[in-house]
Amino acid sequence: MTAVIAGKRVLGHPREIQEVQHAFATYEAMQTRDPGSAEDLLAAHDLLIRALVEQTGR
Repeated sequence: MTAVIAGKRVLGHPREIQEVQHAFATYEAMQTRDPGSAEDLLAAHDLLIRALVEQTGR
């Protein structure tokens, strides 16, 4: 996980690497969001699983 975040080359399925990248971006974004806000929660969900499933942020 740290190698992916650091931008290093890693062996793994591209989907798994994308999941790590999205998780890190979501954690970073949550620092400026309201955890009690449904809108912010849906935005975080969208960021977390974007390009991994068809319907995000719902």
